[in-house]
Amino acid sequence: MAVERSALLVVDMQNDFCLPSAPLFVPGAPAVIAAVIAAVDAARARGVPVVWVVREHHVSGVDAEVTRAHLYKDGKGPVALLTPGKERRRVTRRARGSRAPQPRPSSS
Repeated sequence: MAVERSALLVVDMQNDFCLPSAPLFVPGAPAVIAAVIAAVDAARARGVPVVWVVREHHVSGVDAEVTRAHLYKDGKGPVALLTPGKERRRVTRRARGSRAPQPRPSSS
């Protein structure tokens, strides 16, 4: 593998999916956490960029799927912000025709 052309993508490793008490809990998630941590540590040790792909929604749910609208009643819902390591950059893409507010840029 050509390390200089590689990156590690970590997708949806968020409390809202990984914690048993969370509304969007995925039963298999806790079993892979240790492996994800090991993979991230190994990538960083080799200078491979780590890209965290996370799901974030406005607290009102205005940008959430219709099938999850019920989770945002009374302005409450799964809105998890992940704070990965120093390589953090935020890239946000608004859905076509979306009126959803854009998240504030993170400081790098």
